[in-house]
Amino acid sequence: MGHHSGTVVVIEAWTKAKGYDAAIWTALESNFHKADKAGEPFSVPAAIRYLDNNQKLDATERTSAFAYIRSAPSSVRTPVRNAVAAKWWPYVT
Repeated sequence: MGHHSGTVVVIEAWTKAKGYDAAIWTALESNFHKADKAGEPFSVPAAIRYLDNNQKLDATERTSAFAYIRSAPSSVRTPVRNAVAAKWWPYVT
């Protein structure tokens, strides 16, 4: 559990409330700030700049990023997804 003990408690409560036997959660470290990625701390404006920067993403990577955002259930409304939808609608909703 380490530094995620509070998160584990929330996930356990959610799992029980939904009647699930288990949940899978991954605490991956962000690499957004690394020079070969966005090269700056993550924020919604930084994510939009990253998606809009053809020097950081080639056409295939950009298409994959939009497909990933689009593939989330429509009920998942994150600030990044909302900003992407506002800028690139109807391509990404």
